[in-house]
Amino acid sequence: MPGKGATWVVAVHGRNGRRKAELKILPVVHRLALPFLDISYRNDEGAPPSPDGLLHLGDLEWRDLEAALRQAQSMGARRFVLYGTSMGGQVIGQFLGRSPAGLVGQVIMDAPMIDVRTTAAPRPAAPSADPHRPRRRASDPGGAGSGRRGQASGVADPVRAVRAGRAHGGVERGPPALRPARQPLPVAGRPLTRPPAALSRLSPLPDLSAAPCNESAAPASGEPRKQGGQEMAVPNGVIGIDEPALVRYIELADRCAHDQLFHGKFHVEDLHLGFLTDIAYEFAEPPSVSFSEATLGAVLQIRADQVAVALHYSGGRDPTALKAAFRAGLALAVDPDGIVSPRLERLTIGVSDEPALSEILDKALAPYLADLIRTSVLKPIKIPPVGHGHFWISPPALASGMGRLLVTTAVAPKSAGPAPLDEEWPEGRLFAGADLELLGKLVDELVPLIDPVSGTWSRTVRLLIGQITLKAAYEGKVTGITLGLVPGHTGEIRGTITTEVRARLRAKNLGSWSASGSLTGTVRGRAEVSAANELRARLTGVEGFSAKLDFGNTPRWLDRSLSEFVGAFPTMLSDALSAVLSKRQPLTIGRIPTFVFSAGGRRLVVGVKNAGLTERRTADGGSLLTISGEPDVRLLAPPE
Repeated sequence: MPGKGATWVVAVHGRNGRRKAELKILPVVHRLALPFLDISYRNDEGAPPSPDGLLHLGDLEWRDLEAALRQAQSMGARRFVLYGTSMGGQVIGQFLGRSPAGLVGQVIMDAPMIDVRTTAAPRPAAPSADPHRPRRRASDPGGAGSGRRGQASGVADPVRAVRAGRAHGGVERGPPALRPARQPLPVAGRPLTRPPAALSRLSPLPDLSAAPCNESAAPASGEPRKQGGQEMAVPNGVIGIDEPALVRYIELADRCAHDQLFHGKFHVEDLHLGFLTDIAYEFAEPPSVSFSEATLGAVLQIRADQVAVALHYSGGRDPTALKAAFRAGLALAVDPDGIVSPRLERLTIGVSDEPALSEILDKALAPYLADLIRTSVLKPIKIPPVGHGHFWISPPALASGMGRLLVTTAVAPKSAGPAPLDEEWPEGRLFAGADLELLGKLVDELVPLIDPVSGTWSRTVRLLIGQITLKAAYEGKVTGITLGLVPGHTGEIRGTITTEVRARLRAKNLGSWSASGSLTGTVRGRAEVSAANELRARLTGVEGFSAKLDFGNTPRWLDRSLSEFVGAFPTMLSDALSAVLSKRQPLTIGRIPTFVFSAGGRRLVVGVKNAGLTERRTADGGSLLTISGEPDVRLLAPPE
């Protein structure tokens, strides 16, 4: 349904529902005069089926929502309000968590499907509307579910298939019927337990008011490059860290949460290792780390040579004290949705020249430490979008080597190739950067939102017929902005601004004269780092418009006054546009992420402090604005 403005309302119906069910919100949307889009998704009547013929409860259907928003974007949409009913809420949740788009302003969910296990659990069949009519089973021809193609793929054991509850001719006869699957039906992709997590990025970050674990930290310190014989893609955005910064994070974590992460004791009696009852351990010093070379992911090696181990026995026997060595390897991979998933590839702990004791530690302590690492540290991490807008960010790429880890992104349709590892990047700091192409995309989105400006001018003119008053009115609308960085002035932005203007000059009872045209001036701005470690750009003013207004044939007595107006007009336009731009919120280009981990029931918040802005040249000769900060770790009390 057409409407006014660039904000569209998009409705997503529930499982076994029809699009017409979402028309209930149409009166409200109509009163707001907003464009309205009511979508179908795979397995709907008239829509293509999913490859396996099953409903996936949002795990695949979110891509149909994404495709619908892309189509709406091509028709002029710039912002979306998503409305989802039942499974439609699950589809929206999956879209928010997995799509690289930053289009959505608001989300409304009506009885959303949140717990997929409960949804897929068996329920008693609804009684027939006709008590004299025999109830059909789900497997009967023509019974509930025979008309609709899709079933829901299972997400938990026992896994069950949910056949859609639509009978002949599209008449719904009650709730969806369920039948046991002949064999487990795996979910395509990751388990569907993520809608709350997907929405968590809309929530504020944890309170960082707790005392930091560190009072000091390590100080900051033309042609396309080739790596491995191949020319590397130049990214539009990058997030990175090097070995010294990661070592510093581990040191701070050890200072904050040593007893929770690097010291412990546990029972092993159920392992039946003779008289051995308990094992205690403590890392005498924080582990060291190193990045191995990898271009399709990242590999991290962890080692600690001084691990104190005590073996406790039953029967009052004295414990055995050991010095063990710890080794672990982590692999990091990133999926198309920007989720970085760390995986523990190996973990060993042993005692030199003591094979028997090493075997005991390998059977008891190694699995315990592996489980501790998996539950406390190895959490999937969502790479935050670099910028927010109606444009699309390609799936990120991951690379490690030469002492650092880099995650790169690019503006679609360009793909994000791994960033050149051998270039100069901030040392001892976590950093994030974005180039001018990305800033340009954000500015392109800003231009239509800049309010038009208008103003008036007047002069009194003495003629032979007497004294008259000339009045002029003008209005201007920004149509384009192109930005660049000022060399040698970090963070200073300069560019051009194009404005379509119209002006009208009027003398009462003598006539009026009009002019219009496109004027180009200079726009000023500045990149800055916010308190939330965001890289932002603020446009601060406009200057340098040249007067190119042609009022056509005007009487000679008007020449002097007209020259005064044309000469004053650039300053009036610049002042008006400067006032409008100064009131706008700065553009958020990117940010350094903050991560939260579990540490013995408390929250370990990993971020940066003393963030600063730098500028560096990219391999293609462009400029990259980079925000970097010193490692910072804080231990917070558990949430109430």
